[in-house]
Amino acid sequence: MHAVQVNRVNSDADRSEVEAFFASNINEFNRFSLMPRTIDPLKGLPSFILTVRDTSGLVAALHAGAAVEQMQAYVSHGLPISEMNEGIRDHAMIYSLAVRKDCRRKGIARALVDELLAQMSGFKRLYGVTGPESTSFYQACGFTLLPPGKAIELMIGRAQVNIPLLGRDAWFSIRF
Repeated sequence: MHAVQVNRVNSDADRSEVEAFFASNINEFNRFSLMPRTIDPLKGLPSFILTVRDTSGLVAALHAGAAVEQMQAYVSHGLPISEMNEGIRDHAMIYSLAVRKDCRRKGIARALVDELLAQMSGFKRLYGVTGPESTSFYQACGFTLLPPGKAIELMIGRAQVNIPLLGRDAWFSIRF
């Protein structure tokens, strides 16, 4: 296998191209969409948009960032508003990861995740949600997986928040 060249991008044109790539490669109705910088909920906070290209265009992309909207939603699960900013500073989430079908099983997704982990300075925890088809991938990348339907327990400041999942999806996480 050739070395995979991972690039970090952030222009609105890149964001638009990556969002179109995600939309055509991820069949998930409640996926967190990648937005233009002016209206991005992660504006002003660390955001990671990593891509891999070949001569025909995007081969793979990953979007991760501070867990802003999640922390806001966690208030309804018991997170005190006073702890929300600490949670935003310390917790990041992988929102989307996709590899073009003809390029899968070649180490490209792993290269994206490895690059993301190398750039996570300052965060205490990275997590996300995956379907059953990707659980072994995240385990191989060093993440801890929870059984489907089990709540993730997050310590945010002095507060513990338990966030359940329904169905076959599972939480994955890694601490730094």
